[in-house]
Parts: sequence; structure tokens; C-alpha cells
Amino acid sequence: MPDGQDHLRYDDDRITAMGLLAEVIGGLNARFSAQVAEQRLSTVEFEVLLRLARTPDQALRMTDLATQTMLTTSGITRVVDRL
Repeated sequence: MPDGQDHLRYDDDRITAMGLLAEVIGGLNARFSAQVAEQRLSTVEFEVLLRLARTPDQALRMTDLATQTMLTTSGITRVVDRL
């Protein structure tokens, strides 16, 4: 694009929508994190407990739990140890 028209490349409703969505997600995450912190949990700890609660028999293999939470196996082990 000619000089001075670079801004037109980003003048797209889809980019605007994604930016607004990112702002909403960030705001919700901040509010959720604060509420979970009141219970002395991190958001990752809450997610682990939530996934276990929603699983039949409330049990998962550590590798499955790691995959579902997008943590490494050592990362999920550290989270579970804290709980």
C-alpha cells in the first residue's frame, strides 16, 4: 500500500470484532481470577477441580488431566500437590 494508507489494512470489521472479544475475555478473566482468589485458589487449581468434578467417578489419569488443562505432566503434578 502507498505510504499513509497502512491503516486501511487494519480497517476490517473482523479485526475490530476480534479486538473487542479479546477485551471482553480479558475483563472476564480478571473478574473471575479475583473471585477464585477469594477462595484461595488459582484459576488453574479451580480448572483442575472443575474438570475432576465433571468426570465420572471424579478421577482422571494425571496425563489426561495435564492434556485437558494444557499443562505439562510435571506442571499438573505441581498443581495437584498444591491442592
